[in-house]
Amino acid sequence: MVAILSPDAVSKVRMTVDEYLPADLPEGYRYELVNGVVEMSRIPGPAHDNPLARLTKLVYRYHIAKPHVIGHITLNGGVVIPGEDTVREPDLALYRTWPGDTESYEVWKQYVPFVVAEVVARGQSRRDYEDKRDDYR
Repeated sequence: MVAILSPDAVSKVRMTVDEYLPADLPEGYRYELVNGVVEMSRIPGPAHDNPLARLTKLVYRYHIAKPHVIGHITLNGGVVIPGEDTVREPDLALYRTWPGDTESYEVWKQYVPFVVAEVVARGQSRRDYEDKRDDYR
């Protein structure tokens, strides 16, 4: 397992998907693996959380009403992009099926969400509207 202790060292390390998923990265940041490079960003604040909270409430209500449609809801998931050393971490992901109670990082490689949602971060519109959209396709 890879462990990086200093935030300053994060962008200098190249990783594969298999190294990234279980990696121990410095707390206090959000991470994604993009073409083998770990991208680090600040944890979003209330302007990001408010629309995500509203969306999450709606999704959970739907899930309760129709539990056979959504097998798993996560705010902390990883979406492995096939054929690339890229793992995107959407703000919300919905899965039709899920293996149950698992602690394995391999689950992110095995299951593909049918819905992902991103709250567009200030100053990150190109990344959120274009780069991530292209990866999720």
